[in-house]
Amino acid sequence: MNRTYYRMKLFITWPGMKKDLEEYVRECEICQKNKITQNETKLPVKITTAPEIVWEKCALDIVGPLSQTVDGHRYVVTFQGELSKFTLVVPIGQQDAMTIARAFVKKLF
Repeated sequence: MNRTYYRMKLFITWPGMKKDLEEYVRECEICQKNKITQNETKLPVKITTAPEIVWEKCALDIVGPLSQTVDGHRYVVTFQGELSKFTLVVPIGQQDAMTIARAFVKKLF
């Protein structure tokens, strides 16, 4: 509502303008449908336990499909250790669980 008021104020003003605008916007069906609500939609922060050894906790992501390489790889899987933030990037041919598990074990251990 404040943005509408200040924008209108650039061009025209009258006594009681803010109250008139609030009433108009409240009764305007289109305004209500397009209104951006300021509801709190964020979840509360959860405190998690930090890992004590490297690779105890890790995150992974799959990027692709990309252009196929000479070796037949179309995807890239990234692993990042939460403790050290070390990131490992491994090209893979397909994005199934067995391929990802093999890439993780083969490249990390």
